[in-house]
Amino acid sequence: VNESHPLDPICIYGLHKSYISQYLHFLGKKEGLKSTILRTANLYGPHLRTNNGQYNIVNFFTDQIKARQLITIFGRGSQLRDYVYVDDFTELLWRAAQKPGRGRIYNIGSGRGTSLISIARLICKANGLGSIKHEKWPSSFLQVETGDYVTDIRKIYTEIGWRPTTKLEKGIAKMLAYNKS
Repeated sequence: VNESHPLDPICIYGLHKSYISQYLHFLGKKEGLKSTILRTANLYGPHLRTNNGQYNIVNFFTDQIKARQLITIFGRGSQLRDYVYVDDFTELLWRAAQKPGRGRIYNIGSGRGTSLISIARLICKANGLGSIKHEKWPSSFLQVETGDYVTDIRKIYTEIGWRPTTKLEKGIAKMLAYNKS
């Protein structure tokens, strides 16, 4: 997905994100406000416990394993998502702040898609324990399921010179080590 991909929010969360982008763009044109909008894929990394599995799925799965719960996958878990380790995102924030723009928009991710079932398996393997169960999609989740999402990061690389350096397996291992300490 690149920056020119049409926006069509399917939930209030997506609507708010779209509105803020439009608002910043408007203020840039009318008032000269400098802003850079980073549309971030799934961030993960060391964290406090999270109770919401709709967002931040890597951390949510990790918390399920720490609590000795089964990781629940809806359907086959074949839907692709894009993941970015928090240290890579922190580096991007620094770089973007050095080059302020007027309403610039960048999609942020790794540029690689990984299925949810693969993420769950990676977390179980890195943790040395954990189990996965499959359930039928709840209708409330199906309503906001976006399908596959993989970020096109060519624009951010071309204009700011950023691309993530942390491989998914390494990021998960670092996150688990930090959370155990």
